[in-house]
Amino acid sequence: MEGYAKLSSVISTDSEFAIYRKFGALNAQNLLYYQAELLGLEDDLNDIASKDRTSQDSEKREFAFSWAELSHAADGKNLQHEKFIKIRKTLKEYNECLIQQTRIAKLERPSSYNLKMLRRWLGHSSYGNSFLYGLEKHAWDDKYKRDLISIPKSDTEANKDWLSRLFLGSLLDHYHKLIGRHYKVNYSDISPAEAYHSDIANQDHYWTSIEKNEIPGDAAGNNPMIRYKNSKLLHKADVLSTIISSALPIAAIITLNFIDRMIIRLVTITLFTMTFSLILTIVTNARRVEIFAATAAFASVQVIFVGTTAPSDSH
Repeated sequence: MEGYAKLSSVISTDSEFAIYRKFGALNAQNLLYYQAELLGLEDDLNDIASKDRTSQDSEKREFAFSWAELSHAADGKNLQHEKFIKIRKTLKEYNECLIQQTRIAKLERPSSYNLKMLRRWLGHSSYGNSFLYGLEKHAWDDKYKRDLISIPKSDTEANKDWLSRLFLGSLLDHYHKLIGRHYKVNYSDISPAEAYHSDIANQDHYWTSIEKNEIPGDAAGNNPMIRYKNSKLLHKADVLSTIISSALPIAAIITLNFIDRMIIRLVTITLFTMTFSLILTIVTNARRVEIFAATAAFASVQVIFVGTTAPSDSH
């Protein structure tokens, strides 16, 4: 399997590589042309209808009041009907195009990390082997970065919080250099086509690459690509966010317990509360009203502790 067939196989398995041009300018131009065409058709229809309303022919004057009369008019008299049928067809295409653009507009841009991984795959001699040439090889260039969209595998994947995206993105490179490379299996001897039909690929995989000479590459000196399982990386993100969420309230209470002056306690409560709301924003996808409620509850716990615990030194 080579070329586009090989790339298609990768995209079908690893949705992180499902990155495409949306051709925003062309789609906008297409809509504008439809709009201009409809403006002309609308003006023609209004002109024909106006002439029919003031026509000497009583049948034509009835067109404004009866669809039956309009649609069954004799040949030569039904210009208004013919024009509207043409408008109906063009209007249907225009509306479909509008709906498609609305859906496309909701798709997010690919992360810089995923775009970098796709480019590395395309250029790697064991994978894409730089098979693209001509205009096609520039589809994912930086000049089109604002015109790229990513198709997520699921709503869950599309709605990852910032911390999860960090674990599945730039942090993965650092994790591999420090820890992962010491135990991660090298799949460089397994072609992607073979891997996607094996147990290796029948999981949630995420791609990363390693720096030169960390693990021997192929004869040409290219580096292998290493696979990581999404669910395990997301589990690490969940563990970290759980530790942070449980440690912060405890840290706040312990800190307040060692502060005697009330003004310093109040400042400390403010700082911990602001930190708590900031962390909620970063590590969760909670809505603003949910963040507000959780922050208010956290602040209340601290205030109650201060109110029921006398400082060791009242001065």
